[in-house]
Amino acid sequence: MRILIKKILKHCWEILFISIVVCGGFTALAQTEFLSTEPVSTPILAIDAGVLPTSPFYFLDKFDEWVQKNIFTFGINSFRAQVFMQSSAEKISELQFLNAQGMLTDKIAQKLLKAWENDLAFSASLVGEEYLHGRRPINLTDEIFRTMLASADAIQLEFNGKAIGGDDALVLSDNFLDEAEKKIIASLLPENAGIPEGVLKLVSDNMVFDVRQMLKKSIISTDDESGIAISVVGGQLLRNSVVENQKIAQAYYDNGDYRNAIGSYSDCRLALRLMTNRNLAIEPMAFTDMGELEIRLDQAMMLLTNSGLINADELALERTRILGTYRNI
Repeated sequence: MRILIKKILKHCWEILFISIVVCGGFTALAQTEFLSTEPVSTPILAIDAGVLPTSPFYFLDKFDEWVQKNIFTFGINSFRAQVFMQSSAEKISELQFLNAQGMLTDKIAQKLLKAWENDLAFSASLVGEEYLHGRRPINLTDEIFRTMLASADAIQLEFNGKAIGGDDALVLSDNFLDEAEKKIIASLLPENAGIPEGVLKLVSDNMVFDVRQMLKKSIISTDDESGIAISVVGGQLLRNSVVENQKIAQAYYDNGDYRNAIGSYSDCRLALRLMTNRNLAIEPMAFTDMGELEIRLDQAMMLLTNSGLINADELALERTRILGTYRNI
């Protein structure tokens, strides 16, 4: 009798635990908040940061996240993609909140950004698998792509080329965002998946809208708060790159080649991010030593070289022009 009671109690606890877990999982899915389905018009992500990495209870949040990702999605790609997409958006909200409160450390930022990239890329790959199996998750594709655009814009707004992570620094350069975006797009829209033309056009339209929004914000003031003129290294060359890539992208778009149009618009986004990158801003009167200016210029040139948007000869002429200008100040 005593053994039977123990067994009953044991099973009662198991049933209670499973009920709580299952109900919690369905509630989590039902209450999931995603980014607005309206065109991306702001880099602010519409999602609550929740428990923060600085909280002693963050490990419980991570456990809950693991359970939602691996148990309550029941192996269904569309469910899993939504949960991983939400998780990536939460990472950006955590970054924004901690940065605003002055509580963001290099270590936390590096972990959150890696988690953002991995979660969103995995979410995209799950949707890509759906296309490979002949299914068409169009709305989910749209949501993931919008999430990527808004996330990247938010990261750029928060950090703008800052390097974090100490010796193991994850440099939040524009190239980091460019590489992350290309990885996510490649996962979301596999080349051999037979993506419907309408889906590629939808993604391309979102890219066009976001590029136009970035263009409105890309004008850098000619003066900083102290009234000292600021020059953007390679500024005109970057503007030329934006114009050229826009023309190329538009030609692809008009011919119905939306996949290549997406690629050219990605190059526009990279150039526009570089045009507002503080690491490329030079204060002419701040340099009394030519050697110091040359070091700063070489760093800026390296950033531009790595972008792949401007050829080496043009950059060499830009360097010579800037040094010649400052010699005459």
